[in-house]
Amino acid sequence: MFDIGFWELVLVFVMALVVLGPERLPAAARQMGYWVRRIRGLAHVAQQELERELKVSELRQQLKDNPDLHNLRGIRDELRSLDAMAGRSIQPPAVSAAEEAEIPAASAPDAANQDSRP
Repeated sequence: MFDIGFWELVLVFVMALVVLGPERLPAAARQMGYWVRRIRGLAHVAQQELERELKVSELRQQLKDNPDLHNLRGIRDELRSLDAMAGRSIQPPAVSAAEEAEIPAASAPDAANQDSRP
């Protein structure tokens, strides 16, 4: 990430030892470790939130671009679950009752196409 080698770390340690002294160096190292952990944690949370928002926006775009009713329920449910994880509620897209009734019928196998065996 920062491309710091061994000798650079040794130089930083020696300078910290000279500047802070052996009495204050352990406390300063603990404090530095605390802040590094805290910054990494905040960066991780921000990265997760960004990925979640990108996924939500991608699903919304798929929902707008794909009028195919076979995938509408799955996309809508996934979008709701992602928004629930983000702590928000969404308004479902306007789907008429006839379209809602077509979704399971279109995804179910046709009984006429199945051969009946004794």
